[in-house]
Amino acid sequence: MVDAVRKCRSRAEGHGIRVELPTLPVIVPMEPNLIHQVLVNMIDNAIRYTPGGDDIIVRSYPKEKEMMFEVEDFGPGIPENEKERIFSRFYTLRKRGGRTDAAVWAWAYQSAEQLSPLTTGVLG
Repeated sequence: MVDAVRKCRSRAEGHGIRVELPTLPVIVPMEPNLIHQVLVNMIDNAIRYTPGGDDIIVRSYPKEKEMMFEVEDFGPGIPENEKERIFSRFYTLRKRGGRTDAAVWAWAYQSAEQLSPLTTGVLG
């Protein structure tokens, strides 16, 4: 996760990126290259759509038998009625004449599904 933040930090002009990690190391079976790419896409998306000056928060934490990865931003978000549709392959949400983050979310979700049978993506 830290490597994904490091890769994106140079593109985060005008944004602070705050990283929140578990206090103790957590060992999680996963495909590191795929989770890295999912996180890079989510962080890039947050940089692209968060208004200048707002922070982006990247965090991970254990929850029951899962490891959670979150990227929190203050961009326009995805309308509630579009959230289920964005998980369709190649679906792109258009809003006010511009492309929003739906395509990236769909790619991230589909990539997460390939990580392992125990790994899924959830749009919160």
